[in-house]
Amino acid sequence: MLLSAKPDALDVLQKSAAPEVVKAGAMVAKLLTWPGDSTQTVTLEEVRPLNASEQKQFEMGRSVYQGLCIACHQMNGRGMASLAPPLVDSPWALGSEGRLIRIVLQGIYGPLVLNKVEWNLVMPGQKDNPLLDDEKIAAVLTYIRREWEHGAEPVSVEAVKRVREETKAREVPWTVEELEKTR
Repeated sequence: MLLSAKPDALDVLQKSAAPEVVKAGAMVAKLLTWPGDSTQTVTLEEVRPLNASEQKQFEMGRSVYQGLCIACHQMNGRGMASLAPPLVDSPWALGSEGRLIRIVLQGIYGPLVLNKVEWNLVMPGQKDNPLLDDEKIAAVLTYIRREWEHGAEPVSVEAVKRVREETKAREVPWTVEELEKTR
Protein backbone atom coordinates (compact mmCIF):
# COMPACT_ATOMS: atom_id res chain seq x y z
CA MET A 1 0.00 0.00 0.00
CA LEU A 2 1.32 3.42 -0.92
CA LEU A 3 1.24 5.92 1.96
CA SER A 4 1.98 9.62 1.93
CA ALA A 5 4.63 9.22 4.67
CA LYS A 6 6.28 6.58 6.82
CA PRO A 7 3.97 5.72 9.74
CA ASP A 8 5.43 6.62 13.16
CA ALA A 9 4.13 3.34 14.59
CA LEU A 10 6.37 1.42 12.21
CA ASP A 11 9.47 2.91 13.86
CA VAL A 12 8.15 1.79 17.24
CA LEU A 13 7.74 -1.78 15.97
CA GLN A 14 11.14 -1.86 14.28
CA LYS A 15 12.97 -0.53 17.38
CA SER A 16 11.30 -2.85 19.85
CA ALA A 17 13.39 -4.98 22.22
CA ALA A 18 11.11 -7.95 21.53
CA PRO A 19 12.31 -9.96 18.49
CA GLU A 20 8.77 -11.10 17.63
CA VAL A 21 7.62 -7.45 17.50
CA VAL A 22 10.55 -6.52 15.24
CA LYS A 23 9.66 -9.47 13.00
CA ALA A 24 6.02 -8.34 12.87
CA GLY A 25 7.18 -4.81 12.04
CA ALA A 26 9.28 -6.16 9.17
CA MET A 27 6.27 -8.04 7.83
CA VAL A 28 4.12 -4.90 8.02
CA ALA A 29 6.86 -2.83 6.36
CA LYS A 30 6.87 -5.19 3.36
CA LEU A 31 3.24 -4.32 2.74
CA LEU A 32 3.79 -0.56 2.81
CA THR A 33 5.77 2.03 0.95
CA TRP A 34 5.98 5.83 1.00
CA PRO A 35 7.95 8.55 -0.73
CA GLY A 36 11.62 8.16 0.17
CA ASP A 37 11.29 4.51 1.25
CA SER A 38 14.65 3.03 0.28
CA THR A 39 13.59 -0.58 0.90
CA GLN A 40 10.99 -0.69 -1.85
CA THR A 41 11.21 -0.06 -5.54
CA VAL A 42 7.96 1.56 -6.52
CA THR A 43 7.10 2.77 -9.95
CA LEU A 44 4.03 4.90 -9.97
CA GLU A 45 2.55 4.65 -13.40
CA GLU A 46 -0.18 6.88 -14.62
CA VAL A 47 -3.33 4.82 -14.85
CA ARG A 48 -5.45 5.56 -17.87
CA PRO A 49 -8.91 6.63 -16.74
CA LEU A 50 -11.76 4.42 -17.88
CA ASN A 51 -13.94 5.89 -20.60
CA ALA A 52 -17.73 6.02 -20.10
CA SER A 53 -18.31 2.58 -21.64
CA GLU A 54 -15.52 0.98 -19.61
CA GLN A 55 -16.81 2.64 -16.43
CA LYS A 56 -20.25 1.16 -17.08
CA GLN A 57 -18.59 -2.24 -17.61
CA PHE A 58 -16.66 -1.79 -14.32
CA GLU A 59 -19.90 -1.03 -12.45
CA MET A 60 -21.55 -4.15 -13.93
CA GLY A 61 -18.48 -6.11 -12.89
CA ARG A 62 -18.80 -4.87 -9.32
CA SER A 63 -22.36 -6.18 -9.24
CA VAL A 64 -21.31 -9.57 -10.67
CA TYR A 65 -18.41 -9.79 -8.21
CA GLN A 66 -20.69 -9.02 -5.26
CA GLY A 67 -23.16 -11.66 -6.39
CA LEU A 68 -20.76 -14.47 -7.24
CA CYS A 69 -17.08 -13.98 -6.41
CA ILE A 70 -17.32 -12.32 -3.02
CA ALA A 71 -18.08 -15.56 -1.17
CA CYS A 72 -14.55 -16.87 -1.75
CA HIS A 73 -12.44 -13.85 -2.73
CA GLN A 74 -14.11 -11.53 -0.17
CA MET A 75 -15.26 -7.93 -0.58
CA ASN A 76 -11.73 -6.65 -0.10
CA GLY A 77 -10.28 -9.03 -2.72
CA ARG A 78 -7.91 -10.56 -0.18
CA GLY A 79 -9.30 -14.09 -0.50
CA MET A 80 -9.99 -16.58 2.23
CA ALA A 81 -7.40 -18.77 3.94
CA SER A 82 -7.37 -22.34 2.63
CA LEU A 83 -10.11 -21.54 0.12
CA ALA A 84 -9.32 -18.76 -2.33
CA PRO A 85 -6.15 -16.76 -2.97
CA PRO A 86 -6.16 -12.97 -3.00
CA LEU A 87 -6.94 -11.03 -6.13
CA VAL A 88 -5.32 -7.88 -4.76
CA ASP A 89 -1.98 -7.39 -6.49
CA SER A 90 -2.22 -10.89 -7.96
CA PRO A 91 -0.10 -11.40 -11.07
CA TRP A 92 -2.86 -13.75 -12.27
CA ALA A 93 -5.48 -11.00 -12.03
CA LEU A 94 -3.26 -8.23 -13.37
CA GLY A 95 -1.24 -10.15 -15.94
CA SER A 96 -2.33 -11.86 -19.14
CA GLU A 97 -6.01 -11.32 -19.79
CA GLY A 98 -6.09 -14.58 -21.78
CA ARG A 99 -4.91 -16.57 -18.75
CA LEU A 100 -7.38 -14.82 -16.50
CA ILE A 101 -10.24 -15.53 -18.90
CA ARG A 102 -9.21 -19.19 -19.05
CA ILE A 103 -9.27 -19.41 -15.25
CA VAL A 104 -12.81 -18.06 -15.16
CA LEU A 105 -14.06 -20.20 -18.05
CA GLN A 106 -12.54 -23.57 -17.19
CA GLY A 107 -11.21 -23.06 -13.66
CA ILE A 108 -7.86 -23.91 -12.09
CA TYR A 109 -6.67 -26.70 -9.82
CA GLY A 110 -3.58 -27.87 -8.02
CA PRO A 111 -0.80 -26.05 -6.27
CA LEU A 112 -0.40 -22.34 -6.90
CA VAL A 113 2.19 -20.14 -5.16
CA LEU A 114 1.11 -16.55 -4.71
CA ASN A 115 3.03 -14.05 -2.58
CA LYS A 116 5.11 -16.91 -1.13
CA VAL A 117 1.98 -18.74 0.03
CA GLU A 118 1.10 -22.10 -1.51
CA TRP A 119 -2.53 -22.69 -2.34
CA ASN A 120 -3.72 -26.15 -3.27
CA LEU A 121 -7.12 -25.39 -4.62
CA VAL A 122 -9.84 -26.02 -7.11
CA MET A 123 -11.68 -23.08 -8.63
CA PRO A 124 -14.53 -24.39 -10.71
CA GLY A 125 -14.90 -23.14 -14.25
CA GLN A 126 -17.80 -20.86 -15.05
CA LYS A 127 -18.14 -21.41 -18.80
CA ASP A 128 -21.54 -23.11 -18.38
CA ASN A 129 -22.82 -20.78 -15.66
CA PRO A 130 -26.08 -19.33 -17.02
CA LEU A 131 -25.51 -16.18 -14.95
CA LEU A 132 -22.21 -15.40 -16.70
CA ASP A 133 -22.32 -14.57 -20.37
CA ASP A 134 -19.28 -13.10 -22.15
CA GLU A 135 -20.31 -9.55 -21.28
CA LYS A 136 -20.54 -10.29 -17.57
CA ILE A 137 -17.25 -12.20 -17.56
CA ALA A 138 -15.52 -9.25 -19.25
CA ALA A 139 -17.17 -6.92 -16.73
CA VAL A 140 -16.13 -8.84 -13.61
CA LEU A 141 -12.58 -9.24 -14.90
CA THR A 142 -12.44 -5.52 -15.67
CA TYR A 143 -13.63 -4.88 -12.12
CA ILE A 144 -10.91 -6.97 -10.47
CA ARG A 145 -8.25 -5.48 -12.78
CA ARG A 146 -9.27 -1.93 -11.71
CA GLU A 147 -10.52 -2.27 -8.12
CA TRP A 148 -8.23 -2.17 -5.03
CA GLU A 149 -5.89 0.43 -6.59
CA HIS A 150 -5.22 -1.79 -9.61
CA GLY A 151 -4.50 -0.14 -12.94
CA ALA A 152 -4.61 -3.01 -15.45
CA GLU A 153 -6.44 -2.58 -18.71
CA PRO A 154 -10.10 -3.59 -18.97
CA VAL A 155 -11.07 -6.92 -20.53
CA SER A 156 -13.15 -6.73 -23.69
CA VAL A 157 -16.14 -8.89 -24.53
CA GLU A 158 -14.33 -9.74 -27.77
CA ALA A 159 -11.37 -11.14 -25.83
CA VAL A 160 -13.68 -13.35 -23.77
CA LYS A 161 -15.41 -14.59 -26.95
CA ARG A 162 -12.05 -15.33 -28.58
CA VAL A 163 -10.72 -17.31 -25.60
CA ARG A 164 -14.05 -19.11 -25.19
CA GLU A 165 -13.85 -20.22 -28.84
CA GLU A 166 -10.17 -21.24 -28.54
CA THR A 167 -10.87 -23.35 -25.45
CA LYS A 168 -14.40 -24.60 -26.13
CA ALA A 169 -13.34 -28.27 -26.17
CA ARG A 170 -11.65 -28.07 -22.76
CA GLU A 171 -13.69 -29.75 -20.03
CA VAL A 172 -11.25 -29.80 -17.10
CA PRO A 173 -9.68 -26.98 -15.06
CA TRP A 174 -6.23 -25.68 -15.95
CA THR A 175 -3.06 -26.31 -13.99
CA VAL A 176 -0.57 -23.53 -13.30
CA GLU A 177 1.93 -25.21 -15.62
CA GLU A 178 -0.58 -25.25 -18.48
CA LEU A 179 -1.58 -21.64 -17.93
CA GLU A 180 2.03 -20.49 -17.87
CA LYS A 181 2.36 -21.77 -21.46
CA THR A 182 -0.53 -19.57 -22.66
CA ARG A 183 -0.88 -15.87 -23.16
